[in-house]
Amino acid sequence: MPTVLSKHIRKEVMINGVCNAVLNGYIAWLIIKERASLAMWGAEGFAFDLFATAFLLPFIIALIIIPLSRYKVSKGKIPGFCWGADIPLHRLLKQLPQGLMMRALGFGLAGLLVVAPLTLVSLLLMGATSFVPLQFAIFKGLWAGLIGGLVVVPLIMLVAADRELERQSLKSA
Repeated sequence: MPTVLSKHIRKEVMINGVCNAVLNGYIAWLIIKERASLAMWGAEGFAFDLFATAFLLPFIIALIIIPLSRYKVSKGKIPGFCWGADIPLHRLLKQLPQGLMMRALGFGLAGLLVVAPLTLVSLLLMGATSFVPLQFAIFKGLWAGLIGGLVVVPLIMLVAADRELERQSLKSA
């Protein structure tokens, strides 16, 4: 991976991670601060919140990062990127559709079907089936920050790889 691309991704990971941690933690705190505690399951359980966030956060981030990255690539601020055939993540990402909405849906569904269940199973295994509001706000902020920081990596790589494929197809035409 080119150094410029690597530096750009690191910067975006930090920005997205910190912004999502602060924003999601604060919003969670505002919503739940008056409650005595939160159980994992039930009508007011936090499991539903985690499933919703696990879908919406990557979906919204994709809707923002993909167009911004496309713009930066078109201006030459982000270089192209060639997929590594021997890297499983690269092989998986190459299979995603090209359109913005379909990619955003793909990342949202990955959050819903992979991240949320893994998070809830991990919490169950640790015995963390309820939180007081401050605990949940801190957990939710850190969790959302981790998701927000990590999801930008493949998103930027997708856009950079699209550009490189475009460039190569123009060369061969």
